[in-house]
Amino acid sequence: MRRPSRAQTRPAVGVFLLIFALDALALIAVPGPSLAQPPGTGAGVARSTPRPAVLATGWGNSSGAQQQLTLAPVETETAYRVLIDLADPATVRRAWEVGLDSAQLGRHEYELSEDLFPRLKSAAFPILSVSGVTTHRFSYRGDVFARPDPLHREESAGGPQITKATGQLTISSGTVNDEIPDLESMWRWVQVGSGSSAPAGARTTLLEYRMRLHNDSAPSNFYCGDYEIYLSSTASGGAAPALLVYDNLGGRSDDGFDDDDEDDSDIYLNWRNTNSFNDQDPNQRWYVYIADTVGGDQGYLQYVEFRVQWSTDSQVDLDAVDVYFRTAAASGGTRVDNPAAGQQLYPHVSYEIDSPNPVTGKIWQMKLDGNVLCSSTTTLDEGSWVGWCNSPWTATAGGHTLRGELNPDGTIDESNVNNNNINRNFTVVGGPGCTADQTTLCLNQERFRVEVDWRDFQGNTGSGQVVPFGSDDSGLFWFFDADNWEMLVKVLNGCGVNNYFWVFSAATTNVEYVLRVTDTETSTVRQYTNPLGTSAPAITDATAFATCP
Repeated sequence: MRRPSRAQTRPAVGVFLLIFALDALALIAVPGPSLAQPPGTGAGVARSTPRPAVLATGWGNSSGAQQQLTLAPVETETAYRVLIDLADPATVRRAWEVGLDSAQLGRHEYELSEDLFPRLKSAAFPILSVSGVTTHRFSYRGDVFARPDPLHREESAGGPQITKATGQLTISSGTVNDEIPDLESMWRWVQVGSGSSAPAGARTTLLEYRMRLHNDSAPSNFYCGDYEIYLSSTASGGAAPALLVYDNLGGRSDDGFDDDDEDDSDIYLNWRNTNSFNDQDPNQRWYVYIADTVGGDQGYLQYVEFRVQWSTDSQVDLDAVDVYFRTAAASGGTRVDNPAAGQQLYPHVSYEIDSPNPVTGKIWQMKLDGNVLCSSTTTLDEGSWVGWCNSPWTATAGGHTLRGELNPDGTIDESNVNNNNINRNFTVVGGPGCTADQTTLCLNQERFRVEVDWRDFQGNTGSGQVVPFGSDDSGLFWFFDADNWEMLVKVLNGCGVNNYFWVFSAATTNVEYVLRVTDTETSTVRQYTNPLGTSAPAITDATAFATCP
């Protein structure tokens, strides 16, 4: 084909409508905020069958006259190839009962008829993968043509729940030979039939196209350099130029050459492809826009075909954004990034859901130092969300890791699982230590704070008063009179013996008391009580604080 020069005459825009939706792929259906408190584990969250299509074709012109023809396939046939794992004799016998006479023990691939496959699938056999071919045969303008379409391949990790799907729609106008208006433009669209469309929410991953422009009866009246060809789609603006795929000047798209060896007798684009329509709906209308830029010739669109590759694999994506603490649940209080020992804090996780449909499953869980704090199993729509634990964590001194995990059980089919987890490493500094006063006894290098409250038989209450006498690990309290000492308390460092701090106490009283001992470095508290009217027993707790050293 020689490279032509552009004429100065430009086309007037004319609309000459032709609707064709002939060939379609039969598909297997894929299973498809104010503050909310969904089901979960101590958690909260808030929003921050194969069958042929009845196919139709028609045409129209600018005056509005049109004719509509309804066409059905002459024949449609589907064959399935399935990989099934029959792990035991009982499952094999059950497969025989369903109708799979060739069933064998173990993992094997079987060819299934169109009626047997639905029975096997509904019986919940362990189907690991499915593939197949559907062939449609149509009769149109005296031609009978058949086109096999590969079914989407489905994968499952180990059971009958198949959630991933990819596939291809082949959509053809058939042989139409529509005349291209001289010095004007025309557009045509094709669309898959509603009964054979890709699953809701599928996205286009590649668009392939094939077409031929010609004048076979009078080749001298056709010049390939007179035409520009564009593709478009509903999402790209409909019947308007969107993507140039053939340029009569050359250089802007394909140097003016087509895909056969003929010189000027036709324009043949043979299964070229483009990613320009990726992520669009594969079930939409697909347009070809043809402009005749030079007068005096006569060309025809013989046919146009599209192959739309689609996928549902990347439709769902959970993305962990942040994990942190607040002083109250449900995003209340204030955010705390540097906890202090003894603070009561509520873990939160923020995340994004990208999905065309609601997502159901175990959405998230949070862990502290490897231990699960809370989780949420619910159904959520696309958007930004925050989850939290309803129970607080009391900050303890030392290094910690707060972790948010999305889709922790892996039951939600995602396009990308590498953005599901997020960690926050932090260190809680020890408390301010113990400050001694009239009612506070500080022991063991002022690390442990000791306090006691009492109630007598007359209902009088008070706090134990520190006797101004003691040692680093022992002290005394009086209740009623400074000369009448009631209680001896000791906190001993037993880390070298059993890796614990010990608490020992002896009280010469039968009034009610509550003795509290606090490790100010970890905010760990141990409490000991004596009921009213009971002679206080000795306290010998040799495993009081597992907070060594």
